[in-house]
Amino acid sequence: MRDNVELDRAVSGVDVFDVNISAGAWPFNPHRFTEVGPLIQHLKTNGIRGGLVSHLGGVFDADPSDHNVELAHALKRYRSFFAVPIVNPTIRMWREDLAGLPGKSPRALRILPSYHNYTLRDRRLRDVCSYAVDEGIPVCLQMRLDDERTRYFGLRLKTLQTERMADLAHKFADLTLVVMNAYLPELESLAKTTENVLFDTSFAEWLYSTERMMSAAGPRRVMFGSHTPLLETGASLMKVFESVIPKSARNAVASGNAARTFGIK
Repeated sequence: MRDNVELDRAVSGVDVFDVNISAGAWPFNPHRFTEVGPLIQHLKTNGIRGGLVSHLGGVFDADPSDHNVELAHALKRYRSFFAVPIVNPTIRMWREDLAGLPGKSPRALRILPSYHNYTLRDRRLRDVCSYAVDEGIPVCLQMRLDDERTRYFGLRLKTLQTERMADLAHKFADLTLVVMNAYLPELESLAKTTENVLFDTSFAEWLYSTERMMSAAGPRRVMFGSHTPLLETGASLMKVFESVIPKSARNAVASGNAARTFGIK
């Protein structure tokens, strides 16, 4: 692998937008970036100029609204980093909670079915998808937050099935569904059967990962996601910037596709 100096040169001058960032503490793997300020500084130091951020506190709290508000306030001073609220459709007041968020309307919504204990066939999830279509914003579906092979043994979660994701995408053909943290075989399977599903790069770990993502989904459906701070930021950048793909495709993955998908100028 190239050293960090060469990676810095590769990233330098490229507009990198990270669609998969988390703020807050993670109980199973303590990290240095629980506060927004150090987190943003770390990302900028690695050449990431903007991104979408969600609060880890909303993962294990059935009602994520307080965490969404806290993050929206914390990100007010950072023009290129946007808070993406976590929505739990089993909470009856989720629409009112979104309406009460400070600042501008969200660029996307994030859902975590496995962590909030509902299925992709839940009628309440359909309400969230309909809301997103009406608002013209994507839904980011988090498949996982960690690798099942190293997950804390007491945390038992149901694995989301790609067939059910495809069903959801087909039912809501006008919805942009962004599947986060998919393994490469899951990405390849979903890409074959859907057109309105996009993917981030964070968990697609394989030999020639980015090249295979391009082959499966095409250059317009893959977006850079580091999954910082739960994965190494530098390694996520290497995956894209050390790949052998055309410059136009690399620029699309680095920021172009995110700009189009989330309305980032």
